[in-house]
Amino acid sequence: MSAILLISIMIRLVVFGWAVTMSRRLRDWRPLVLAALFALMAAQQIIALSRAAGDAGQWAITWTQTNHDLPGLIISIAALLTMFILTRMFAPQPAASQPPTQHDSQSQAILNTAVDAMITIDQRGIIESFNPAAQRIFGYTADEVVSQNVSILMPPPDRDAHDRYIADYINTGHAKIIGIGREVKARRRDGSLFPAHLAVSEFTVEGRRRFVGVVRDLTDLKDAQQHRETYEQRLRSLTSQLALTEERQRREIATELHDQIGQHLAMTRIKLGQLLEAGVGTHFETPLDEVRTLIEQSIQTTRSLMFELGSPILYELGLEAAVESLAEDVQTRHQLHTFFADDGQPKPLNDDLRAVLFQSTRELLNNVVKHAHARRIRISVERANQHVRILVADDGRGFDLPDTGLHAARDGGFGLFNINERITHLGGQLQIDTQPGQGARITLTAPLAGAAEPRHGVV
Repeated sequence: MSAILLISIMIRLVVFGWAVTMSRRLRDWRPLVLAALFALMAAQQIIALSRAAGDAGQWAITWTQTNHDLPGLIISIAALLTMFILTRMFAPQPAASQPPTQHDSQSQAILNTAVDAMITIDQRGIIESFNPAAQRIFGYTADEVVSQNVSILMPPPDRDAHDRYIADYINTGHAKIIGIGREVKARRRDGSLFPAHLAVSEFTVEGRRRFVGVVRDLTDLKDAQQHRETYEQRLRSLTSQLALTEERQRREIATELHDQIGQHLAMTRIKLGQLLEAGVGTHFETPLDEVRTLIEQSIQTTRSLMFELGSPILYELGLEAAVESLAEDVQTRHQLHTFFADDGQPKPLNDDLRAVLFQSTRELLNNVVKHAHARRIRISVERANQHVRILVADDGRGFDLPDTGLHAARDGGFGLFNINERITHLGGQLQIDTQPGQGARITLTAPLAGAAEPRHGVV
């Protein structure tokens, strides 16, 4: 077979393949015309070669026939050169290097001076840029991480699932963090983990998706929060201990008033009465009556003071009797309809918790009298498993709980805030159910003696 003929056929087939490829790449029909032409020429040569072989009974070409193929070879070579020229023309040319604009310089300066880490990745999760803040926070240099998967900055399980996260977002459009931001755990070069806030945004450059993540190291913030919480907890504990110490001192003063001054005044009144009955000096009768009246007023004032300092009923008869006495006093002094209920179940309480519950109930009743404009108050004391529960409900005007914020009262009173702090410190809970115009239901819950209970707080 003629080598010239074979070369000519191969060149025409190569040009045919190139033309088809260029047509697909450029999405243009014109290269297909060239492909069809060279396909027809190659087919014509192959058919002619087949006929010649059939006539001679073998695949053989004479020198004369070979010479007739020289023009076709020249045409094929010219087509091949044309193919390379057109390929060069159609090939995308690299963009000419442009000097950086002022906008580019500003953008780069922002990236370089940003306090937070800024990391750019493609849609496969491959890091493309890593600013100086990111290098400082993570401990990597830019050369170490660029072209690496961003998952190297994450601990498991996020590290193992990050590529799936990106694929799910691209396929479904459902964002779990993109455009939202959340707190995450990040991994430094030395393997240590730190809390971070991650905000991810998406942008497109030349039709290609890109993502930029802004990472803020929360280590210092978390440490400060932990120190503040520890300080606040210690402050609560100290405040509660001071309040309990004050309550014990008040109780001691009340006991002293009852056992000493109260008893002395009572004995003085009795002796004075005996003198009046004996008729000692009728001209002293009027002054003695006045003295007895003053003594009786002193006894009443002393009892009121003892009750304010620490109800003797609380320690002599228990919490239920003391709360019932509070309800009766409110009804007598303020003409409000009060209803008291006790389930009659035993409610063992230590002295500190009993005093806090009594003071809290008294403060709640004072709040109703001063602020609720109520007509009826219902107070109940009941046992609920290993807890004691005190309910104070009224039909007053209620209040908006978010507006109160559980702050201490402006007049220096006990306040919902202080009630909550003291009850919580002793393992109890303050629950408030109220709306403007619909009254209020406030429940105090505390563990009975011997019942362990974690600290809850307000609900």
